[in-house]
Amino acid sequence: MTTGVRGSRLSVRVNDELILDAGSWSEEKDDEGSVWRVVRPPESLLFDQILGYLSDKADHSPAAVTAPDEGRAAVAICLRWGSYVAVISDNDKPLYKAPHGKKSGRISDSEMARINIESSAALERWIEIKRNEPRRYHALVVASRYLPLTVPKRLSAHVKTYALLKALAYPPPDAPLPEGWPGPASMSEDKWATTHERPTRVLANALVNFCWRNGPIENVHGNQVPDIEKYPFCPLPLLQRRVTPGEEKELMKMSVKRFAGAFEILDELISEDYGRSWVERVLPFNTSVASLFLVSPSDWSTTEQTRAVYLYGSEPQAAGRAESRLKRG
Repeated sequence: MTTGVRGSRLSVRVNDELILDAGSWSEEKDDEGSVWRVVRPPESLLFDQILGYLSDKADHSPAAVTAPDEGRAAVAICLRWGSYVAVISDNDKPLYKAPHGKKSGRISDSEMARINIESSAALERWIEIKRNEPRRYHALVVASRYLPLTVPKRLSAHVKTYALLKALAYPPPDAPLPEGWPGPASMSEDKWATTHERPTRVLANALVNFCWRNGPIENVHGNQVPDIEKYPFCPLPLLQRRVTPGEEKELMKMSVKRFAGAFEILDELISEDYGRSWVERVLPFNTSVASLFLVSPSDWSTTEQTRAVYLYGSEPQAAGRAESRLKRG
């Protein structure tokens, strides 16, 4: 790719005190002359920017937090503001009016991959804070209330999420173990090695996949192909908001409920005294059984923290600006 001249910095306003550096973008041409917008991550990860802000706000007095509190904090810190979701849901951008209707895909595969990577990498570090620095973790959960999140104040944990993850983590002692249950003889060498090398990232990948990726976000991501003759190809805009406020509310509500159920299981895994190592506690979340129940994802990175995004085509104009230019012309 050759770098073009169009492009600029990206920023996202969280509240009146915090504006995130969301990286930069530029228009570039590939070897065939096609235009792409390359969205590069910021030097400081979104998660690190959020964590620094909350650390300044945190009161380290002892505090009790509930599973819904933890679910809300995880979603706000690791997903809504700590990943590329912040860019496509920017409240200060004009709302994108999809030319082929609501059901058309509004998040590219490249963008979804970055969301998966950034939110999983953030959750890995968030879980490690919970495991190793409980007092700091509780203070940060309380401080996360400074991050706006469009969910009701009172939410309960998603019971089915808790039940399924519980069944994975703690199968009935007298039941025959399903095929693919963790053990050197029943797991692929790659999965076995990956879980031993990065157990918390493996767990974070599973929780993000189950609580976020396999949910209503698919209605926005979508793979529907519009009638090309009726709707000519239109590049996805970077400088317009592609998740509506109503969709954001639905997405965040379901994610908080599911993560609340997941954090109930996480509490049990961290505090258990059955003699299992942390790797052994995580192994069930990277098995064929976990994949069958849409918990364990396929081919997700366990090392990347972020990734560049590639959007085809030049940056389209917002509908309002385009219409006003036509009228003036």
